[in-house]
Amino acid sequence: SGSTIDVGSQLVQANLESLQQRIDPETLTNNFKDAITVVRELELRYLWVDALCIVQDSQSDWARESAKMDEIYQNAYLTLAATSATTSSAGFLQRPDYYVAVRAYKDRKDPTVKGRYYLSDRHSMIDVWGYIGMEAVWNTRGWTFQERLLSRRVLHFLPEELTWEGPVLDSPTKEVKGCSKNFWMLCTGEAGFGYKGSKFHRVIPEFMLQGGDFTRGNGTGGKPAPFKEGIGDKFADENFVNKHTKPGLLSMANAGTNTFVTLLLWPWLLAAADLSTRNGSQFFITTVVTSWLDGKHVVFGEVRDQESMKVVKAIEATGTNSGKVKYTKSPTIVNCGRLPDE
Repeated sequence: SGSTIDVGSQLVQANLESLQQRIDPETLTNNFKDAITVVRELELRYLWVDALCIVQDSQSDWARESAKMDEIYQNAYLTLAATSATTSSAGFLQRPDYYVAVRAYKDRKDPTVKGRYYLSDRHSMIDVWGYIGMEAVWNTRGWTFQERLLSRRVLHFLPEELTWEGPVLDSPTKEVKGCSKNFWMLCTGEAGFGYKGSKFHRVIPEFMLQGGDFTRGNGTGGKPAPFKEGIGDKFADENFVNKHTKPGLLSMANAGTNTFVTLLLWPWLLAAADLSTRNGSQFFITTVVTSWLDGKHVVFGEVRDQESMKVVKAIEATGTNSGKVKYTKSPTIVNCGRLPDE
């Protein structure tokens, strides 16, 4: 969602057939290029842009597609608002070298804060509207007003900050149902694939044993079970409430920290951090307290009893400081499933 659209980035009857075959991102305006960057980093599959999905010079197509706006925006995963952009060629990801700080509304005038982001519950929409500022071009258009009212989640890209408009969690929970269900389904194989036959590819004594890469076996593969609709190759962290406080804890082996700020894609921050975070099927079991992993990996289970812990220690003995198993054959999950609850 931006302001004035360059003619070259519009779908019209003259280019309808060619754009149905392929859209070259390099021919698009900066707003659309930035939107593609955001969607790719969030690992979402589809991007809907009104100027490219509605034939702009066709009244019949406008009438047909505009009638679907409530369905499109209400069912969208996220609406990206290029609120600070004055034209579609301006882009919305380019920022000065700001740092990001978390501040409440009462700290908005703090001169030491050069960049901020705010969370707002959907019910606080009027307050956020006033804060964003009616002077923004995005807020002067009836079409974008409609988008904002219909969308479940809106992420506003402003000159020096990002504003999230949508639901926020009231309090953290220790439940990690997604990670648990994913693990169970991969243990039982009910998804048609899973842990059976896979190996522990990385074992470090006095640290942890890592497994779950049943596609490549080297730590670069694996995939989650379809434990909910829309799951792709990876899924996001649920929470970091449970800590790595003892040996025998089961934790997701993700690729980095899935924090709110990093997912908002400030380019200078992306360059400075590992933002490939997502969970798939890989997991690790701690053999000591690993508190430095708190806030980075989701703890979702633990080894059931002391007899099972003996197996963990036996696997640990096969590892080396580099993580490479010191024997020709790595420890392998010969069989797996779900034990009945106690």
